[in-house]
Amino acid sequence: MAGGDSLEQLQWTALLGAGKLGGTPRLTADEALVLLEDIAYAHVLRPGDRTILDLAAGSRRLRGTDRAEVARLLTGCGLFTAGDGGFSFADEEMAHFLAAKHLVRRHPRGPRWWHPGERLAPRPGWPWPALGTDLWLAALWWRSARARVERRLNRLLRDEHWYPNIRFVLELIRRDLVPGHDFTGRVVEVLREGLHGDRLADDEWPAAAGWLGAFDPATARLVLDDLVRASRNGCRPQRRLLAVDELAKHDPVRARESLAFLAANLIGKPPDRLATARLIRDRDPALGVRALLLLAQSPTMGERRVPAAIEAGSADVMRDLTDPRHGVSDPGRLKLLAELLARNDGMARETAQRIAATARQSETPARVAVLLHPHDPAAAWEVLEAVAWSGEAGDAARLHAVKAIGELDRGQAVPALQRLSRDPTAGGDIRVDAAQHIVDEHGGPVTALVDLAGDGHVPGKARLRAAELVGRTQPRTGARLLVAIAPRRLEILEQAYDLDRSVGAAALANLAADSRVPGRRRLAAVEAAGAGLDRSARIQLYSQISETADNEPAMEAAQKLLALDSTRGHERMADLAARTTAGFPYRVKAALAGGAAAVPVLRELATSGSVPDALRLKVAKELDRYDRKAADTPLRDLAARGHPHDVRLQASLAVRGKHSVRALVSMSDDHSVSGELRLQAALRAGEKDPAAGLAALRKLGQDPRLPGAVRDKVQQHLR
Repeated sequence: MAGGDSLEQLQWTALLGAGKLGGTPRLTADEALVLLEDIAYAHVLRPGDRTILDLAAGSRRLRGTDRAEVARLLTGCGLFTAGDGGFSFADEEMAHFLAAKHLVRRHPRGPRWWHPGERLAPRPGWPWPALGTDLWLAALWWRSARARVERRLNRLLRDEHWYPNIRFVLELIRRDLVPGHDFTGRVVEVLREGLHGDRLADDEWPAAAGWLGAFDPATARLVLDDLVRASRNGCRPQRRLLAVDELAKHDPVRARESLAFLAANLIGKPPDRLATARLIRDRDPALGVRALLLLAQSPTMGERRVPAAIEAGSADVMRDLTDPRHGVSDPGRLKLLAELLARNDGMARETAQRIAATARQSETPARVAVLLHPHDPAAAWEVLEAVAWSGEAGDAARLHAVKAIGELDRGQAVPALQRLSRDPTAGGDIRVDAAQHIVDEHGGPVTALVDLAGDGHVPGKARLRAAELVGRTQPRTGARLLVAIAPRRLEILEQAYDLDRSVGAAALANLAADSRVPGRRRLAAVEAAGAGLDRSARIQLYSQISETADNEPAMEAAQKLLALDSTRGHERMADLAARTTAGFPYRVKAALAGGAAAVPVLRELATSGSVPDALRLKVAKELDRYDRKAADTPLRDLAARGHPHDVRLQASLAVRGKHSVRALVSMSDDHSVSGELRLQAALRAGEKDPAAGLAALRKLGQDPRLPGAVRDKVQQHLR
């Protein structure tokens, strides 16, 4: 945008053109100026398909005038040029000025916030659309409605709007379109605060710095210098670098001094400091290296000392950082070693040995050797040998070293792994890992795994793992090894069974037959063997378990035996019923399941005064199935004296013949029995002998001690 034309110059030129366009009976000079303003407004702010000629010819003031005549008038006024595309304004600045005059004519009292499309409102981007129009509009209104324009411009400078709208105010001031204004101090302060704060994005900040530099170079230098040197301002390191870049545009010498100051006084978190040092290096390699060296030797930088040292390129600093006293991690020290080796550092071998000897991670010595090997094979082998075959080294470190031997010399891979797998100074797990590596990574034999599984000096857990690994490729061998290692561990024998049914089933059968093993585990062994055992084998094992196991497992085994072989099952139940060490409920349960084979025990239990009456009743009723005579005595005894009384009632019903009626009548007349049970006894007696039952009911109904509710029931039965 041209900035040399003043408002007065444009006004004079516009009047001159209007005078040439007017001066006819149809169009005065004043009307011609209004026409020009209307054309400019439509051309600048309402662009469309209509050309300038269309706009002029279609105006009310030139309506009816031939288009050729209109074209002649436009050409003659001096404000337009004609080309292939039609007429255009000779000076776009004039177009914006005339469009602004159109708006002022429509709104002579200045801007109103409620006007649709209010021209001086804050915008999100820069430059504004039709910026020239808005500038001349503000300039024209400034002369007629200054207070309102000032309010609009102050709004543009508020915290939430100033970026990028401050440019509009700056442009007005630069072009002296708002004479007598007092915005200078406000503009400088807004830019100063914006540059110090952290609200501007990195791509916005340089623009704001440039605006201040163009508007007030001296203040810009002070602000930028303060941003670089005063840590109290809280400016991010990268932002401080941008300040140096901006300062270089105004004062290159001071910018160089500021960059040196920044390199020597890096602040922020370690990532920020490292990033800043790199950016300094991009601007000044020597200063950048100096900053990186400072960071590399600063303990507060932690692991980022490693890239700082590498990028600074100091072999001395890199070597020093590998010393464990600095606390750099093993991966960090390995990066430093790799860089030293790439630089053909003369002390790299000693550095490598130091890292290997002070490693914190098990794989570090092996990684040291792999890095070292291309540069010094002998030193690499020395590192590996010192770790792989040292009983003092950690197991994991030894395995990593042995694997590295195979990586560097494929011919030594399997022999080295075999050697480690046989080394008694190594832990069992690592020995198994080495043996597994032979098979998995090198396609070697399972011999080392078989040897470990069979070695009684190896911890049991490692032996079992070795056997499981053997089973992956040789199931039967793996199963036999598992059985040999843990013949009495059910879960291991189940694994063996999964590998080889015949081997596993035989081992499970042996476990089930072992009377030293708890009964439940023996039962579980038979179940685990499943189809691996035939019927006769299961019968034999259940018989053995029921004979030698404790009570509950023996009972469970006898029940399973009963399902397979009723004769042997009954016999075994009879044996369990005869166990005098067992409780009466257990013995009765077994006797009831023993059938005829348990008759002797049933007789014993039915006549024993030590057995609770409720259990004696069950036994006597079961005995009655096989020996009525023997069952009669205990049943009559229970019918006469059984306790609790419901047992007495059940026994009375179980007694045969007249003894049952007598027992029921006797019970109905017994005042120690509850009224409800006495009524039941009388009723059941009536079922067997109506006369006796009726007599018992009548007598019962005459008993004054009988509860009223029971007496009512008796009377109901007597009606």
